[in-house]
Amino acid sequence: MHAAMGFASSFALGLALCIPQHPVWVLDSDGGLAMNMGGLLTEASVQPGNLTHFVLSNRCYQSLKAAPLVNAEQTDYVAMARGAGIAQTWTVDDAGQLADLVDRLGREHRYALVVVEVEPDRLTEGTQVPPLPYEGAELKYRFGRYIEETLSIEVFGPRGY
Repeated sequence: MHAAMGFASSFALGLALCIPQHPVWVLDSDGGLAMNMGGLLTEASVQPGNLTHFVLSNRCYQSLKAAPLVNAEQTDYVAMARGAGIAQTWTVDDAGQLADLVDRLGREHRYALVVVEVEPDRLTEGTQVPPLPYEGAELKYRFGRYIEETLSIEVFGPRGY
């Protein structure tokens, strides 16, 4: 999913619940999380052990020409997650720290939320966000076929949708 307006995490949660024997890692954005805080509360109520939620925090809506997030400098996503009952939460701001944590989480297989502090990509005047290489429908079918082939789960019915 790209520019899912906050629903990448909800999609990942549904996927994690449907395939509990497989790890599901979602790469979300702070803008996406801000648009769907209810999704975080739902995750907190279920906390599937196969779901790891990464939030790339650049304090802006990057796909909207880096428009600033409201209250960006004061918002603490880890504190919000802990307040919702998510114990396994971290903030990382360096590549080595992230690599160590990714390795650890890959071995532990438990629900976690990781906020990764990143710098925004400052677009210069007139620069556009690059277009996606695939349209939404193609993303759907590529992902669905991948799930069908790798997990032997029927995603698309006899009519192909």
